Amino acid sequence: FFILMGASIIKTIEFASGSEAPQSWNTALFTAYSLIADAPGADAVEVEGIYALISRNIIFFFGIFTFAIVLGVITATIEQQVDYLLEANHQVVEKDHTVILNWSERTIPIIRQIAQTKGYKATPVVIMADKDVDEMRSEVEEGLGDLK
Repeated sequence: FFILMGASIIKTIEFASGSEAPQSWNTALFTAYSLIADAPGADAVEVEGIYALISRNIIFFFGIFTFAIVLGVITATIEQQVDYLLEANHQVVEKDHTVILNWSERTIPIIRQIAQTKGYKATPVVIMADKDVDEMRSEVEEGLGDLK
């Protein structure tokens, strides 16, 4: 979309300024693509005329805007996937893990005892409870902070 818009801007500026050697549509499309994609060799300042200079810089800023949108979409997608994994609303695929059912005031001492057991290897502890995952995680980290 931005490439077509950029080529249209280039052609309109050429027509309005009465350019003696106007670019073809193919060249205008390639110039717009090069400016938007910030391709090596694409220069937004080596043109004659103030209107051509302004139009090419506007197209270059469209490219920056396009990159920002793409980067934002990718970042949001990755953030959603990480949040999904941290919410723990998925099947646990672990072996040799300890399952604690429900949450009470004795959960932290039980986890502490498991962690301090002599000869006990570090294995996952899965807590299944009707409590917010972030709240449980912060309480466990707070309760076991000195064991790290």
